Amino acid sequence: MNQAPHAGHATGRPWAIVLAGGDGRRLSHLTQQEYGYRRPKQFCDFGFGDTLLGLTLQRTWRLVPRQRTVVVTTATHRREAGECLDGLSALHRVEQPLNRGTTPGILLPLLTVMAHDPDAVVVILPSDHVIGDEHRFMLRVGEAVGAAYFNDDSVFLLGTRLQEPEDGLGWIITDPTGGSRWPRISIFREKPAPGEAARLYAEGALVNTFVMVARAHTLYGLIRACVPRWTDALHGASGDPRALDAAYRSPSSCLSTDVLQRAPSHQRAVSTGDVGWSDIGTQDRLHRALDHAGQDRRASSEWGFGRSPRLPTLNCPLG
Repeated sequence: MNQAPHAGHATGRPWAIVLAGGDGRRLSHLTQQEYGYRRPKQFCDFGFGDTLLGLTLQRTWRLVPRQRTVVVTTATHRREAGECLDGLSALHRVEQPLNRGTTPGILLPLLTVMAHDPDAVVVILPSDHVIGDEHRFMLRVGEAVGAAYFNDDSVFLLGTRLQEPEDGLGWIITDPTGGSRWPRISIFREKPAPGEAARLYAEGALVNTFVMVARAHTLYGLIRACVPRWTDALHGASGDPRALDAAYRSPSSCLSTDVLQRAPSHQRAVSTGDVGWSDIGTQDRLHRALDHAGQDRRASSEWGFGRSPRLPTLNCPLG
């Protein structure tokens, strides 16, 4: 894909893509109780003091300014996205007609980034995470950004160490013979069976946080090689609502299983250590994250999202 950057835009700078297009079904029983309908978890605060999307944006802006931040949402949840994002100037918003999985959820905003700067380094950040040591975590993300400038053939995955094995997550094992600060990934296993997850944990595997960093054209090329139907479908469709609706009739695609699991040799790992990371995928993980944050579990019955959805203005050193 050869798109020229817009006039006046610097090239090769870091951009962030924040993923907020999911439906959040795994915690729908909790959001149903609070809101009377199944509100996606990224638009809820669960007692953390801000929505999960808000927390993600604040982390993002430690490294990348909002004018180089793209948030991808889905038309189904336009109202909730607006409550979080309306009034936030400068950032870019991309809306999918439907949720068709993480492959198009990343590819569509990636095309927006490439239209501005095809040489950009992109940081992909899901919006449903809570991280205990955010400073340390974002230092590792910044390290991955620097590494991507000098290794533009690789996608860098942020892998974290848990205190015990958990089900329903992706696991990565690195090549012990590589001798690199950012070792290549030899095995990527998305949501293995419980017994295999325990074995991988015992072997020193890291959990894939799904935070990743790469040159925009590198990530695009990897998606194109593995799931060409989606790059073909979205090519030239992002500015045309009818073409975009037609593109989203394609079958769903999961980036982890359809791309990352198929091409581990194109990926490198950046280990975060134990930073108190959780994807808030289950009620147990939510409770543990609240405990880690020093919150009482009763806060989950006193959510305040609807009363204060706006985010504070942050000073970004990268301006």
